[in-house]
Amino acid sequence: MARTVHYLVSAAGIPNYGDDAITAGWLRYLAASAPDDDVVLDCVGPERAAKDLGGLHSRARFTDALWRLSRAPGAPGPGEAVDRVERAVDAVRPRSGASHEELRPLLAADTVHVLGGGYLNGLCPPHLGLLAGVGAAVRRSGGRASLTGIGLAPAFLDGGSALRRAVAPFQVVDVRDEVSARILGRADVTCTGDDLFLDLGYHTYRGGRLPEVMLCAQSPALLDLMQKTVEEWGVPESSLGLVECDPGDDHEVFAEAQRRWPAALAYPAASLTAHGMPAATGQTWITSRFHPHLVAAAAGASGVAVEHGPADYYAVKHRSLVAHGSAWLVTDDRTVPPRPGAGGFSARTVAERRAAKQRLAHRIHGA
Repeated sequence: MARTVHYLVSAAGIPNYGDDAITAGWLRYLAASAPDDDVVLDCVGPERAAKDLGGLHSRARFTDALWRLSRAPGAPGPGEAVDRVERAVDAVRPRSGASHEELRPLLAADTVHVLGGGYLNGLCPPHLGLLAGVGAAVRRSGGRASLTGIGLAPAFLDGGSALRRAVAPFQVVDVRDEVSARILGRADVTCTGDDLFLDLGYHTYRGGRLPEVMLCAQSPALLDLMQKTVEEWGVPESSLGLVECDPGDDHEVFAEAQRRWPAALAYPAASLTAHGMPAATGQTWITSRFHPHLVAAAAGASGVAVEHGPADYYAVKHRSLVAHGSAWLVTDDRTVPPRPGAGGFSARTVAERRAAKQRLAHRIHGA
């Protein structure tokens, strides 16, 4: 009897804390609910993902077949991004040769699941090819296609027409915020929040004594704001912690933060995956990154989320957590905020968000 095949698509392996943590959560879910099934993870960096996540499911394999198709040379608009990957998947034939061999697991999958994150939006039109490839595959195979916890803002320049065409074959469509639900425009769309809620637990967090105030920044200008803020709050350097989430984008800022506050405890991105996020109730956080907001607020920490970057990107993400119950202050990148003390999510809200994700997971992958 053939094994059931679960084909997952995610942005794991960049590395980036949020994408890796989300993917780890789904692999843990499948390890518990379907330990004897085959799992294929199609991701940005399969070698890095296999190293960091390969032990979470004993039958997991790693590839970047769809990602390489979607990121083929050129700068396609939304419509062409969908068309070119659909054509590539449709061209696969039983005897079509080794050039298409890597797509056969996708065409053989019982379930194809695009995991949540912020990689499908108007900032990166070629990534629509991921959805197009999944849709083309399940039209041929009869498999089930699902999309969960995705953030679609800012919207695509075509108003979302190519997006809606790409997800037409998907049977389960779930997003992480109401803005994305409106962009998608499907009556059956659900909004259960970010996929990281699926797997929040003891393994998410680092134990032991932790700093009083935590900082996570993505630019020197944000570091300047945070420096003014902690000075105004009267926080000594010895009470600070510094967090890096994406070493590819943030390593220079993280290094600069360590130069500014040499006595602060520093937590590089690799340590977050290996040992957990240094978040706990009683702390205060200032972060421009989204997933530290989610994880720290879920631990009960108070915090300030700083909006920055492209319009409708980080602002939508942070405000989606407030809409789901985070008590954090959301502010711009120019104003020194007052020190918050309202905590984060209530324990009941975290339990409800996790339960909603677990129900969704059961709907997609079964018990």
